[in-house]
Amino acid sequence: MALSATYDPQLSRVRLTATGLSGLAPVRVERSTDGVRWTTVRGGADVVPTGGQVRLDDYEFVPG
Repeated sequence: MALSATYDPQLSRVRLTATGLSGLAPVRVERSTDGVRWTTVRGGADVVPTGGQVRLDDYEFVPG
């Protein structure tokens, strides 16, 4: 599994793409600023991969 995060300054979002996912089991996409407390990315709960991928846009990211 690989995860990429790309900032889109035009829409002020972080585009998340997870690839290499297997099966049809739902996944959860979360973010953390300290590695201890985690928050589910909006729309990132119980996402079923399509073609081994999950794509989400995070508009509530912490800058920096």
